[in-house]
Amino acid sequence: MLTENGKNWIAQHFGKKIDDKYCYDYNISYYWYNPDTGNEELKTNGTGGMVNILQMAKDLGKENEIYVKVNDKKFYYSDLKAGNDGQDLTLDDVKWVVEHDGYPAGEDQYCFTPTAPPPEEYGYIHVESDPSGASVYIDGSYVGTTPGTFKVSVGTHEVRITKSGYKTETRTVTVSKNETKTILVTLEKEEVTGKGYLELHTYDADTGNEIHAWIYVDEVFTGKSTPETLELDVGPHDIRLYREGYEEYKTSITISPGTQRKDIYMKKIPIPPIEIEVVPKKISEECVEPILEPPYSDIPTEVMLGVDTTFRIYFANNCDSLDLKVWLRFEHSTTGESYTFGNETYEIAAGGSSVIIHVAFPETASTGVYYLYLGYELAK
Repeated sequence: MLTENGKNWIAQHFGKKIDDKYCYDYNISYYWYNPDTGNEELKTNGTGGMVNILQMAKDLGKENEIYVKVNDKKFYYSDLKAGNDGQDLTLDDVKWVVEHDGYPAGEDQYCFTPTAPPPEEYGYIHVESDPSGASVYIDGSYVGTTPGTFKVSVGTHEVRITKSGYKTETRTVTVSKNETKTILVTLEKEEVTGKGYLELHTYDADTGNEIHAWIYVDEVFTGKSTPETLELDVGPHDIRLYREGYEEYKTSITISPGTQRKDIYMKKIPIPPIEIEVVPKKISEECVEPILEPPYSDIPTEVMLGVDTTFRIYFANNCDSLDLKVWLRFEHSTTGESYTFGNETYEIAAGGSSVIIHVAFPETASTGVYYLYLGYELAK
């Protein structure tokens, strides 16, 4: 049975944040682990879809194998049950969640407003250096260059000022609410003696695959790309890595005699998703008819370029078992470009069966809105 705490837990972990509330929503992207393929697959059917998958995992006896992943965090059925005061959910509970996700328009949308934490208090640290243009790190994170004023939470912070060719200066500063603490440093030149080696490797943060990225050292382009081993003067150096389509990476590294390796994971710049609109069209065969409404069918409203996405279409069958050829055609609302997936033969059992079609738009496809047309006919 779904408890009040369970409803609120689902809203906070599987819902969408709207102002100070967490609300069920039908249009949220997430990944789920498909034990049949052994892969994580993208879905976009929101709060109800996530709860439905975990409930299905329990019914199949695979609650320790199947999970949903939201913002890189995995959730199993045991997490859902714990959030529901240790109570198991029923199919009626799943149906209740789906019926309170705000879709279609006008449907109730369940929202939960947690108790607001006390507002965080801030102060400021102003840093100047001679010479200027030094990199400033607060509590290990790069925040900018000198001169600069940086907003920090109230409390004690470690401030590190680095510049190539100069010794690193470190200060510990305690800041009160709305207070500005000033740090003035004169950087001492560092004698560079000897050489060291820096071995750089870059990887895609999502896939873990090694990728190439252009290397800049102390804002000078080296003409080299990763993987690469650089010979550098002993001392601090600013490293910048660039690859088209990825977020730029910056760090400061102190080179010592010998060889040190640095593995860097670069994040892709998000690509706008493709939006899907189902085009109502009456197509019929003598015995079968599709039922496109959830929970019978699962038709994502968004897909990502180059990502395999599962579409599930349910066909009601008033006759004996038969073979049906099914395909999905997507047509861009403005450019007219189209893509067809499926076009395979599926057995539809007496009473009805679901058809699974995998959709993967090429990375060169245009983004925007696509109209979805469902086609099917009796197999010859």
